[in-house]
Amino acid sequence: MKCGRLVSASVLALLFSGCQGVGSTQMTGKPMADTHTEHNTMNPSNQPIAGEYLLTLKPGVPEDAQTLADLRRDLGSLPVVALSSLGHRLYLVKIHPDPGLKAIQGTLSNSSLVTSIQENRHYGINPPDRRVLY
Repeated sequence: MKCGRLVSASVLALLFSGCQGVGSTQMTGKPMADTHTEHNTMNPSNQPIAGEYLLTLKPGVPEDAQTLADLRRDLGSLPVVALSSLGHRLYLVKIHPDPGLKAIQGTLSNSSLVTSIQENRHYGINPPDRRVLY
């Protein structure tokens, strides 16, 4: 009986002591400087990326290979370069030459899959000037 209590107490002590510091973050040095640079290849502004559009699926539409094929079929008249799932009912479509948002909306107006279409924008995305991980 004594041994059982000792084991239980030891397990509890290990559990509680092992959780200390988990998930804690220590800041060392200065925060990284702003990395907006002129040689940056990403578009740091709020401007749309030419030829890139985000398609949101209607609720209940599965994100599977059949849906991808059906989206390609619905976009059939457009010069689609790439179509990929981003997850959470969101797809990225790249079209070249870019016909414009209105043309894509017109093409997908009768789609049973898509609930909204918007231009893709890169909001302040800037890769660091140097490697972050060593």
